Amino acid sequence: MRIVFMGTPDYAAVTLQKLIDEKYDIAAVFAQPDKPVGRKQILTPPETKVLAQKYDIPDGKRLLVATRNIMERLLAWSAAYLMTGDTKYPDRAWVEMQNCF
Repeated sequence: MRIVFMGTPDYAAVTLQKLIDEKYDIAAVFAQPDKPVGRKQILTPPETKVLAQKYDIPDGKRLLVATRNIMERLLAWSAAYLMTGDTKYPDRAWVEMQNCF
């Protein structure tokens, strides 16, 4: 089972670590952006992001970019299908959706 993990607080990192230890397939980790911490306002990533980087789990930002790209392409293919009626456009869209991740 592939999991997309969403969590930012420190206790979410404990849950993520347990999923990693149990050998679950983590597809991506979504967390809040880095926040300024302390008097010097140093940008600090949340614990879940640090843990994801440690285990080379992709962050959700790349997943969002891929999703946006495929949505733009789907929009173009659907417009082409509506204009031409050619079934190669929805067929191509289906193949792209299956292979995008």
